Amino acid sequence: NTYKGSFKKGLPNGKGVLTFASGNYYEGQFKRGLMNGKGKLVFKVNGKDSIRVGIWKNNVYIGKAKIPDYSVKWNRGVDRYTFRKVQESDSFVTNKVKIKFMQNGSSNTSVSNIRLDSTNGNRIETPNYVGYENITYPFECKLNYTTSNKLKTMTFDVIFSFIINTPGEWELILNN
Repeated sequence: NTYKGSFKKGLPNGKGVLTFASGNYYEGQFKRGLMNGKGKLVFKVNGKDSIRVGIWKNNVYIGKAKIPDYSVKWNRGVDRYTFRKVQESDSFVTNKVKIKFMQNGSSNTSVSNIRLDSTNGNRIETPNYVGYENITYPFECKLNYTTSNKLKTMTFDVIFSFIINTPGEWELILNN
């Protein structure tokens, strides 16, 4: 067997490729010399290549990697955020995301200079929220705006960037 990649205390650790004497190989994460984390095992079955991709723990295949419903890529200035799936996607539900601004338990009326950049969809704006409808997934959005602090003594700029991977109608509540 041969290994190319990162080591720690003489053992494979981090990213690497382990090639077995049979020609089969594993490419992915290692921990203390064992396959641990995301990885791909390429092996032969009846002379044909087979591939097993997913999560490994102590050299045992656990299963496919689950893609999270959503993830936050960048957060500057948001104290707390909540993603809530309002409805599942079906023929009667529009794939959309509504973004609401809150502060001190009620609607944040000091939000200004809102700038939204997204990968797709039609922008919607009402007195209660902004967002996008008719979106496709994965949906990625970057949001910039200005708001006041909780005491209303100064303003600051907020940047919030996120990805939603699962279809449906979503609500995102941003608390400043």
